Amino acid sequence: MLVNKPKSMSVREWLIKTLSKRDNIPQTVIASVVTHQYDEASTALNNNNSIEISGFGKFYFNEGRATKEMARLLLKKENAEQTLADEKISDKKRHAYTKRLATIDKNIELLKTKL
Repeated sequence: MLVNKPKSMSVREWLIKTLSKRDNIPQTVIASVVTHQYDEASTALNNNNSIEISGFGKFYFNEGRATKEMARLLLKKENAEQTLADEKISDKKRHAYTKRLATIDKNIELLKTKL
């Protein structure tokens, strides 16, 4: 459990601020190290089905959950495409749905590499 972490702050932000204050190291240095560690863990999890962070825990890729997520993403993609096909929607809404569709497509591609 994260002690005294405000709900409005992400774990990453909280970790950077806490370590910076505790060790008297500039936040930019801590941010670089934390970002590198997050990126490497993410890459390792994409290349393998599990990663282990010493002293913290082991994380697994859950194929069953990923399959359900893929089905959910495909449904969201279909709904977004149907909304975009409607000529009556406003430009603002069209722009928002175009961005949403791009995000959905990116998430689908990420899951395809693992399934």
